Amino acid sequence: MADSTLSFVAEKVGANTTEYTPECVVYLIAFGTGDPEAGGHCWTFSRSSDDDWGVCTVREVQRATVYGGIETFRLHRSGVECVFDPRAAAETGYRELTVAFAIDDAAWREVADTARVVFRDCPFFTLVG
Repeated sequence: MADSTLSFVAEKVGANTTEYTPECVVYLIAFGTGDPEAGGHCWTFSRSSDDDWGVCTVREVQRATVYGGIETFRLHRSGVECVFDPRAAAETGYRELTVAFAIDDAAWREVADTARVVFRDCPFFTLVG
């Protein structure tokens, strides 16, 4: 059974775009604190331009990989609130993920711009700020 909520303050927040081929580009946003192998947390949300199976959520290190399963994802200037459906909650171990962070304006623009691509056409996604 999934715990109800995981909350943490991210020490690391980032966005990445990797072009493997012109047809395969992966867009990713990530939030982490500490070492995930020693009690820390790292969560990524990504999407590929080819073979699009939707948003891929990964709880590192290899604890869970889930496609879809997000009921709400709210990204704002100082954090993220994500609610998983019961199937994804069972996989990730949490029903809700709440991450607070403090990043500069350039990093915020990069995360927000990449999130718009990762969550394109997703009615559950809200970008505030």
